[in-house]
Amino acid sequence: MNNKILELAKELKEECLEYIEEETTQITIAPEHLVALCSEIERSTKINAESTKLIEAFCADDVEWHKLLDAREQENSTLINLVVKLADKYSEVQKELNRINTLSPIGYIDSLSTQDLKCGVTALLFVRKTEPNQIPLYRLDK
Repeated sequence: MNNKILELAKELKEECLEYIEEETTQITIAPEHLVALCSEIERSTKINAESTKLIEAFCADDVEWHKLLDAREQENSTLINLVVKLADKYSEVQKELNRINTLSPIGYIDSLSTQDLKCGVTALLFVRKTEPNQIPLYRLDK
């Protein structure tokens, strides 16, 4: 039995004990408590029946049981492999991002020269930043 059933049964017992102490001949128990208790007993009975079937299949060394277990183990193995691959890829990407974030610019170009580059005209590349509006250029190939 689960805790909910025990809790509901305890409430009903307390109600009944109150009536016994008062020596009342007419007992009126709240119907919602009885309904809740019955519902929990029904739910627990269904769960117990399903569990019993699983236990019986396991004890009988059922082939279907082993197929289910093998399929579950395969799924778990696949998921573990995927998680490991994702973690490895994450580490690679993190290292690459760290490398990119620590790169030094190979030069600077002014904002007007970017228009020249779009048109295919050679732009002037500065070794040091000489003006605040210059844009840093990076070499990303390894």
